[in-house]
Amino acid sequence: MLVHLTYLQGFSDVNKRTARLSANIPLIKSNFVPLSFNDVGREDYTSAVIAIYELQDIRPLRDLYMFSYMRTCSMYDSTVKALGFDEIRVRYRQQRRALIRAVILNQLTDEELQKYIFSQSLKLLNKEEQAFFIEDVMEDLKEIDQSRLAGLGITPEQLKAWQNLSKS
Repeated sequence: MLVHLTYLQGFSDVNKRTARLSANIPLIKSNFVPLSFNDVGREDYTSAVIAIYELQDIRPLRDLYMFSYMRTCSMYDSTVKALGFDEIRVRYRQQRRALIRAVILNQLTDEELQKYIFSQSLKLLNKEEQAFFIEDVMEDLKEIDQSRLAGLGITPEQLKAWQNLSKS
């Protein structure tokens, strides 16, 4: 995406910015650190892009991408260590969201909900991580509202029906 959107100039403006953002899609979908070109000099980036346009050579941009990604990862690691980080929450994000979706769609509450979450955590995680994962899921279920439905595949009506059951 980074090379092709930049080279093809599919838009009248913002091709390079769109390409840089698009290059993050597979990284984010795989729970990897998103790429940032913040520490790359404008001249370096421009030279790498010109090599694509004029020489059809992607190597300079590839090398710049690798350099920048490694720097981004090291800065991310430093930031995470300084701020604190819930590794279980991040690592099992997709599984947690699928579990929350199943709980709401299947209208699970009380003891049924507890048993389901526990049984799923046994399948998904090793013993040391299960308690943290269950805590994250329960916290998300407690805090869920319509603003947090994006990407869950449930409707506001389904959420409301589950919440009404949970209250009774």
